[in-house]
Amino acid sequence: SVPSSPTRAASPRPPLRPSTDWTTDLDDYHERPVVGLAVGADPMKGAAYAGALYMCGLRVKLLDFSRFTSVPGLLPSPVLAAVSALKGLHGIIFTGGGDIDPEMQGLPTGDPTVTGVLPGRDRFETEICRRAIDDGTPVLGICRGMQLINFTQGGTLFQDIDRDVAPFNKIGR
Repeated sequence: SVPSSPTRAASPRPPLRPSTDWTTDLDDYHERPVVGLAVGADPMKGAAYAGALYMCGLRVKLLDFSRFTSVPGLLPSPVLAAVSALKGLHGIIFTGGGDIDPEMQGLPTGDPTVTGVLPGRDRFETEICRRAIDDGTPVLGICRGMQLINFTQGGTLFQDIDRDVAPFNKIGR
């Protein structure tokens, strides 16, 4: 973690300087935008995304829900963790992964088509997403991330597209 300068501490999201060429000016590293990257608990995925974003001239803060607690295996309050995670970010990218917990959506559990559910990640990232949107922080969703953004904004998700949507799809049938 790179300590922030005294001038940056006063503002949670420092203003960007459009004249700076972040892709080539390594002397201006501390002025580059900071993007939060929600990758779940997969360190390899985090490293791949972080490397690509760095090559685009961005600084990256990994938002792994398991890192926001001091007691191993004990998840923090999603609200407290989200507040901590959002400090100083210019935007957030929500990446892919398993399905969003059906219980959070008010759906029955036990559907065999629902896989890879991580309830702690879901609670943490949902809270981050809601707070980011409320604060006007830009968000981008990739695959599961798009579903998460949709869900946090009151949208609905289908557990199994073939089973749940096909009966209503009249085109080509």
